[in-house]
Amino acid sequence: MDKISVIVPVYKVEQYLNDCVNSIVNQTYTNLEIILVDDGSPDNCPKMCDDWAKKDSRIKVVHKENGGLSDARNAGLNVVTGDYFVFVDSDDFVHVDYIKNLKNGIDKFDADLALSSHVRFIDVISEYNNEIDYTYHDRYEAFKRLVNWHKDYVVAWGKLYKTSVYGDLRFIKGKINEDEFYINNVYMLSKRIAYINAQTYFYRVNPNSIMESNYSSKRINAIEALEYRDDVLTGLGYTEFLDNNRRSLLFLIICTYYEAKGAGYKQDAKFLREIYKKWYKVDKNAFPKNDKIRFWLFRYLPPIYKLLYELNRKIKCKKK
Repeated sequence: MDKISVIVPVYKVEQYLNDCVNSIVNQTYTNLEIILVDDGSPDNCPKMCDDWAKKDSRIKVVHKENGGLSDARNAGLNVVTGDYFVFVDSDDFVHVDYIKNLKNGIDKFDADLALSSHVRFIDVISEYNNEIDYTYHDRYEAFKRLVNWHKDYVVAWGKLYKTSVYGDLRFIKGKINEDEFYINNVYMLSKRIAYINAQTYFYRVNPNSIMESNYSSKRINAIEALEYRDDVLTGLGYTEFLDNNRRSLLFLIICTYYEAKGAGYKQDAKFLREIYKKWYKVDKNAFPKNDKIRFWLFRYLPPIYKLLYELNRKIKCKKK
């Protein structure tokens, strides 16, 4: 039985940590190496991690200075000894068959990577799909789904990675939207990818998380991630996906611009306008008619566009 390493970055989640670790130690796939990375958490989490290590010999704890989610995941990757690895965020939890299903997908199709579907919840999970259907596809299809914002394809968690293929990849320290940088590199290395439609990863929407917090300049990282994806798609020759990616990029710039302006970040707003001008010129003739009108209005008549933006912002700026 192959060993699977489970990397859990831990920071200020003492109310959720036990639920998370419980869901991992009780997996039906038992040959696990569970790596709890205490990212300098100032609460009771460091002790909780150590207590868990005393209860289960499969658990190892890494204590480190706070460096953020990317740095914590990298610290876990640095000590992985498993044939495969997964990421589980410490405020989330997983179904008892989560790892077993992913490994079955790998074995069934001789895949490098397996993906599972997930459920997002705030307090209570009302229902979810646990009917298993295994399919597989190649790198091209993965990028197609990524560009079209398939929810299971844009995040680092919810996946089983073959260590011999992906073990040298690392997250960029200090970035938010770190998943979107990382996942582009993952798919570039992938040949066969298994997809399991069962919803076995439970993602907690935490209002205190980075992605749910108020505006900061780091929101621009999301734009950088889409710019990087544009380079990746161009390099791979997947030019048929560029229009969709650039359309998403322009809408994201617009959304981020209004967030920055509303929060009083004038320099960021100015910078975002300049980025917009650059990307508007690149593909302005390739978009659907309605989007051409919207993009033109934002470029030349922003006060009028703002009226449209306020009407449509819940749709266009909806978190993926």
